[in-house]
Amino acid sequence: MAYLIKEKEFFGHKFYVDKNVLIPRPETEGLVELVLSKLKTLPKSTILDIGTGSGNIIISIAAKAPRNTYLASDISNKALTVAKKNAKQFKVKIKFRLGNLIEPFIDQDCDIIVANLPYLHRETDDSTKFEPKGALIAAKKGLALYEQLFRQIKKFELTPKYICLEIGRDQGRLIKKLAKKILPAYETKVYKDLFGRTRYVILSQQVPLSRP
Repeated sequence: MAYLIKEKEFFGHKFYVDKNVLIPRPETEGLVELVLSKLKTLPKSTILDIGTGSGNIIISIAAKAPRNTYLASDISNKALTVAKKNAKQFKVKIKFRLGNLIEPFIDQDCDIIVANLPYLHRETDDSTKFEPKGALIAAKKGLALYEQLFRQIKKFELTPKYICLEIGRDQGRLIKKLAKKILPAYETKVYKDLFGRTRYVILSQQVPLSRP
């Protein structure tokens, strides 16, 4: 239905969507709320949204906290077209770049990285059959892209204070193990959604890091 009417409500706003982006889910509003809670503890910050899709996450955050700097990337140029259209509609300033995960922004450190990357290891719901598979499914039990994200953060020596992610209900233990292996300077906490299901992860920097 969202694709037919070209819109989906998310975090109190109606976003334009088409077949090139994943339809925003109400569960993801919890990720937005977690990022906003972390922004309260920081001065003016830079927030980077990885795999922005329709832009619903970064735009919702920017609408609530406009004084920060906002960046967003996606590997799909068609998805970025949708995100830019939404950003213009809501009159928020976001720098969009095309590319794989963090690679478009390796020249700019940030305070918070937020990502809702594909985390399903297989298609489990008929309701997703019209959505782009690349926005839903990933290898390595659904965590291939999060592993790649962690490795990019390490490789490019980025030092975000928080890394905020959405995951699947059965991935809490696996993501904590992965984070400990690749980003040992971060503490990993798992959070549940309103239905009591594992849904979000926040990696918090425990030791202040700096580029050499």
